[in-house]
Amino acid sequence: MSLAVCSPMDINSLEKLVTKKFKAIKDKKVTLPDMSDPAPYDTNNSKRFVGMVPVHDLDEMTITWNLPYYGGAEDDEQETGDQMNLRYFMEVFGNEGEGSILSYLKGKGYATGLETRRKAMCGCITKFDVNIELTKKGVANHTKVVEAVFKFA
Repeated sequence: MSLAVCSPMDINSLEKLVTKKFKAIKDKKVTLPDMSDPAPYDTNNSKRFVGMVPVHDLDEMTITWNLPYYGGAEDDEQETGDQMNLRYFMEVFGNEGEGSILSYLKGKGYATGLETRRKAMCGCITKFDVNIELTKKGVANHTKVVEAVFKFA
């Protein structure tokens, strides 16, 4: 269990305040159960395209990979090999320079931006997202955008 507090108070006053407010909370040393077996998303529920009509004028595509649990972002200080591999893929996909997937999609007139995200889910999977800001031409050619991302991968 941990707590982070930000305040303009001096450290001694802040420590006294935090101790007073939180000392009654007991650390129950709870261990989260392993929820990775069985896998939460099997192959029957993957490879799906879900289209939505946006409420706002927003054209985005998110491609999500459900991966084994690699820990959350809070674990980055002591990264495992798998976390480093995922960080590498985030950097490769998120690169905006020459030869990147974004430069290719911009060159085709399909996209204006791209970002990558990862999120630990319930201690059992890690979601890796590639979010692409599409142009109207990109929306009309969304299957080509998906093909380009998977070829790049």
